[in-house]
Amino acid sequence: MFVYLISSVAGKYLLIIKQNEEETGKPYFEPHKLWLCGFLSAACYAFLFYFSINEIKEFYRDPLAYVKEFFNWLDLLCFGLNITFLTLLLINVMNGLDVIDIHVIRTVGALAGWVMWIKVFYWMRVFKNTSYFIILINRTITDSASFIIMFAIIIFAFANYNFIL
Repeated sequence: MFVYLISSVAGKYLLIIKQNEEETGKPYFEPHKLWLCGFLSAACYAFLFYFSINEIKEFYRDPLAYVKEFFNWLDLLCFGLNITFLTLLLINVMNGLDVIDIHVIRTVGALAGWVMWIKVFYWMRVFKNTSYFIILINRTITDSASFIIMFAIIIFAFANYNFIL
């Protein structure tokens, strides 16, 4: 979560730079603020490197158990999205903010943030007051999975019918 928050600060600053450039028509680079983005990006990469080392250690302890756990896949997805988001931001900064469409960067950042908030539910299982509710939600979703799939098929069938009309 901390990595996403840091990269969001850097990303928000870069979006402000982009908006100022579009409004004024001239580059809006201030070296001291770019150092701030560089420092925040380096901190994010350091945290992500530390996170990846921990995930690799956990994988080598018991590979089969690691692959079976849903939240490990969620961790890997989170890691990939955060690295992608941060790298896309840095590519745009190094090349004058015109290489990658800003909407693509925002979409990847939004997905990274959404996955990080899902991980918050995983960590809420640690606390006694919230663990019961998280386990209850998890069991409810698991028990109703077949109904959710059937309901989604019905919704898509009617959506397809209405789309064709």
